[in-house]
Amino acid sequence: MDKVTPKASDVFAANRDRVAPLLAKLEQEGIGHLIDGKVVPSISGQTFETRSPVDGAVLASVARGGPEDIDRAATAAALAFKSWRDMPPAMRKKLLHRVAEAIEDRADDIAVLECIDTGQAHRFMAKVAIRAAENFRFFADKCTEARDGLNTPSDEHWNVSTRVPIGPVGVITPWNTPFMLSTWKIAPALAAGCTVVHVWTGDMGRALRVADALEAGMIWLNSENVRHLPTPFGGMKSSGIGRDGGDYSFDFYMETKHVSLARGTHKIQKLGF
Repeated sequence: MDKVTPKASDVFAANRDRVAPLLAKLEQEGIGHLIDGKVVPSISGQTFETRSPVDGAVLASVARGGPEDIDRAATAAALAFKSWRDMPPAMRKKLLHRVAEAIEDRADDIAVLECIDTGQAHRFMAKVAIRAAENFRFFADKCTEARDGLNTPSDEHWNVSTRVPIGPVGVITPWNTPFMLSTWKIAPALAAGCTVVHVWTGDMGRALRVADALEAGMIWLNSENVRHLPTPFGGMKSSGIGRDGGDYSFDFYMETKHVSLARGTHKIQKLGF
């Protein structure tokens, strides 16, 4: 039998009905700051309305953050940093996989809410919700190698390096697909900008020449919205500060520490007089 394609109007109505109870909950409870495991209002008590670009309807009242709220969040992150840093990598891996599972369990809810909040099509948001889980799974599996370094021996020393977390970090999320894009930053940060060109052509030789000449951090050739997690998601010029993806993410969120071990055969130089 031929596959029946549902009408766009029917799909819209179904998604609208699905999101209704979620929006009712947001309207009733509002959106606060998640700090130290608790949802709290702004210290100032100020809020603002978030509206849907679909129809301009008010979705929720949102806590308006200020310097005091940032300081409160940074303090909580600093207090939690040591225990999270010292947690065995296998345990961090397990916890990040649990985050991925939680996202998958609520992927449909996330997709319809992102549609209403950003105005993006559901067929796109349904995919990015799942991709957010994939981001967490990828970096969860990288936990055990996040601190890997180099062994660079010399004649008189064994020189080794390791990577160490830099500490609490602040991330800023783009507006267009905020949930999924936030996981590109949060997932690697927990486990240890950007131009895009979309090209379709039948002449792959020409496509590769164009790709080589373009100053862009990501180029899609006869593909769309493809994200290979081990490769860097970079940028050029003003959007080229920082890199996301694979080891590039760890380089961004970690510092390299060098340790030199003497073999005991070299002469120790005296400093000063």
